Amino acid sequence: MGSISGNSTNPGGSLAPAEEEFCLRWNDFRDSIASSLLELRRDKELLDVSLLLSDSDTLVSAHRVVLSACSSFFRSLLLKKGLGPNPVIVLSDVSSEDLDSVLTFMYNGEVKVKQEDLNSFLGVAEKLRVRGLCQGDKRSSAPNK
Repeated sequence: MGSISGNSTNPGGSLAPAEEEFCLRWNDFRDSIASSLLELRRDKELLDVSLLLSDSDTLVSAHRVVLSACSSFFRSLLLKKGLGPNPVIVLSDVSSEDLDSVLTFMYNGEVKVKQEDLNSFLGVAEKLRVRGLCQGDKRSSAPNK
């Protein structure tokens, strides 16, 4: 459900009728967008970039906007001209398990990683400069157990 609030403006006190502005707000916008992105990933809809793991020839599809919003590494690659509509990005030294965990973190904002996989996962997150996990990112936060 949304909300509407109004504000009458009459600049300079002129005799012209006051113009009224309305602020329309989608109250659960963030939750709705987040769940929509999860649905798009789950349903494999509107995927527009592929990640090829060179070590295993595994191909994983994702959304450019999610990768770019969550990773300065992907953002810098995906902003390059001439990539085409569905680029393939080759990743070396990344396991399919770590990539799946990184993508889960990007789409969900959280991920569960086994203790024995944590160092590998964080190494990949650092390599891909994932916001919220990367040491060099100003917006990062320490991972919680």
